[in-house]
Amino acid sequence: MPEPGPRSHDFNRRDELPRELVAALSSAPGARERFEELSLAHRREYVRWVREARRDDTRERRAAQTVMRLLEKVMLPKPEAE
Repeated sequence: MPEPGPRSHDFNRRDELPRELVAALSSAPGARERFEELSLAHRREYVRWVREARRDDTRERRAAQTVMRLLEKVMLPKPEAE
């Protein structure tokens, strides 16, 4: 059986996280650890939420909100049905 290759959803490498999120996680004690405790699906959702912002200030604000939610143990709200 062939060896599995790298997976795009593997968040073990720092460069896969948006720089704004890396900075925000590094600025708050315990935030990075809490992020790593999340399920892969929840980590991917936070990363997607930060990355999809078009403006730098929006990405920075979302990264800061991510840290706040992680430390308060609040998950992202589910998208509403359209």
